[in-house]
Amino acid sequence: MSEQTREESARFLRNVLLSEYTTIMVNKKLIREVGLLPAALLACLMDAEEAFERKQKSISLDEEIKFFPASTSYISNRYLISPEDQKAIIKVLVKFGLIKTTLIGTPLKRFICIDWSNLEKLLIAP
Repeated sequence: MSEQTREESARFLRNVLLSEYTTIMVNKKLIREVGLLPAALLACLMDAEEAFERKQKSISLDEEIKFFPASTSYISNRYLISPEDQKAIIKVLVKFGLIKTTLIGTPLKRFICIDWSNLEKLLIAP
């Protein structure tokens, strides 16, 4: 393999592996406050919220609160977080007031709402 081709290949891999569509960004202060896994799941939920808003699949329970579907299987398949880990991590995020969860429908499906004001307070607090 020529040097030029190797360099092009490395550039391509960097672009693919580190593109905005294959990575998540997690705020360091958020990691310090809630832990690595809860911060990572919250970043994944932010990604999911944006995707569901684009598809107009959010559910408004009132003027300000929009819930989006976040089933255990969706998170497991998309973000590779086991159902057991999800349960524990979601408890932490609820405890910190960063998300709200509700069950809707028959059969019941989990919906999540990110509390952006509490997240802002947590990140701005000294």
